[in-house]
Amino acid sequence: MLECVGDPISVDWRRIIGWLNGHVPVIAALVRSPADAGTVEAIAGDVGVALPADLCRWWALTDGFPAGAVEALIPWIHVPLPTVDAREERRHLLAVSASVPRSEEGMDAEAGGFSHWYQPAFVPISTDHCG
Repeated sequence: MLECVGDPISVDWRRIIGWLNGHVPVIAALVRSPADAGTVEAIAGDVGVALPADLCRWWALTDGFPAGAVEALIPWIHVPLPTVDAREERRHLLAVSASVPRSEEGMDAEAGGFSHWYQPAFVPISTDHCG
């Protein structure tokens, strides 16, 4: 993906990386190179709709932190997932959700409301390693 001059995601991400390099280089060193475009396309294919443009831009800049990293980047305890792990986590959560009996009572509300089950359009981008 080509980076556009003045693209807010690129500008903000470079600012974040600059701050990390100056203040916590040990965390800056965890930031991975851009995600594999094929993996991002596969995730979009799994979801069945286009991924948000901002997410695609972010993944074009970084593929999260290494698998198993516990250093938080997203307040307060979230670690950016590599795209391969995000895809696998989504598959796992869909499988767990599919095993939960469903009934008309407690069906999901509109977007933004409470949900009893994992929503297929949701893509995890981070983990707190807490389950």
